[in-house]
Amino acid sequence: MIAGSRKLSLGFPDGDRPFGVVCYAICTMTQPTGPSRAVVGRWSATCGHCPTLPCRCSSVGSSQATDICADQVKSPSSLVPLAVNPLLLLCLARSMRRAHMTYRWIPLFGPITETSPTSISFKGETVPYPDALTGEQRSDGGIAAQALCDARFSGGKIRGVVRFATLHPKMGAGLTLAANPVTGAHLTVMLGMGPFCSLRAWNPGDQQNMQGGLTPRWIDYQLVGSQSNLQAERDYQLEVRMHGSKIEASVDGISLINFDIRETINRLRAGAWFLGQGDITISNFEVLSEIRNAFVIMEFSETFNDLYTHVIKPVCKNAEVNTVRADERHGPGQILSDIEQQIAESSVIIADVTPVNANVFYEVGYAHALRKPTILLAQRGTRLPFDISGFRTIFYNNTIEGKSKVEDLLQKHLAEIFVQST
Repeated sequence: MIAGSRKLSLGFPDGDRPFGVVCYAICTMTQPTGPSRAVVGRWSATCGHCPTLPCRCSSVGSSQATDICADQVKSPSSLVPLAVNPLLLLCLARSMRRAHMTYRWIPLFGPITETSPTSISFKGETVPYPDALTGEQRSDGGIAAQALCDARFSGGKIRGVVRFATLHPKMGAGLTLAANPVTGAHLTVMLGMGPFCSLRAWNPGDQQNMQGGLTPRWIDYQLVGSQSNLQAERDYQLEVRMHGSKIEASVDGISLINFDIRETINRLRAGAWFLGQGDITISNFEVLSEIRNAFVIMEFSETFNDLYTHVIKPVCKNAEVNTVRADERHGPGQILSDIEQQIAESSVIIADVTPVNANVFYEVGYAHALRKPTILLAQRGTRLPFDISGFRTIFYNNTIEGKSKVEDLLQKHLAEIFVQST
């Protein structure tokens, strides 16, 4: 390969690899200090025609490409016997884990077809509908559709590529972060439907209409831009990131949505939502769930440090929940802002309210204002202030026997919180 071309061709030797098998391109560069090998990319394919991958090497010299299939690899390190940046090895390990990431789809309603385990297509059509204001029948509506996958999501990233075949006034498509198939409620980041990009929740009905029935409605959390700027036959890289109740979304790497819904979502179904008169596709769908976080609020003293280290952290670890305390964060910035951010981005709050501590009560109050699931702990005999006396609290004895009881109760509380919405 000529150094100036910087291209690595990826392809399967037998031209017939099953879905999910990954080719890894190895670029060998000849440098003044000697040859080095580096993994420069990977490609997942359903057939033997892999696209060309640009070489990311910046050194001057000749290079040669070698294609190695994932099923020939025993470990990431076997690919790079010479000196390589450790970050490349980490990226390769992650790529190998994602190689077999596929999803099973269930179209709940509407004309949706699964084209691959990571892609679905929507066949739009024009449908009549009654005007909400006048009651008159209109004939310029778009059909709606929704599909859910088998991935549960309570934090991390969901991303996909949205493509509109044609443009129509009534069209939209997006990634559903959480959906309840029983009630029909869902939380979705979408393109179109008026704005360029929006964060919306569909409420199947919480307000009575004049006929005594329930009126379904959209809850608009954040709307950005205008739908008129969307283009047909263009791929839009939509990525949504959720930490606790804080949701961020970007399109083509540009951040557009940043909103705190003040609700904690616990492992509801993810998927895709469509509305339109024309065809729409969502491809390269991917759910990257992150471990849930528990923000721990307590007085910083030896007694409560022991409770945190020997009870709270082990119990949370067994429940696959990461724990963090305010004194464990380091770096510049305002302490209060950091605490508020940690509370907002956490899935659950654990607070010991034994001593009368203004900081503890402030943080508990802030968590309650954000509607965070909060587990209160207190030593037996503690008189709780009136404002929190009505909340269910785990009372414990500071003894060996008390330790096992608080561990059991804390485990049950966490389990209840994380299964109540599944």
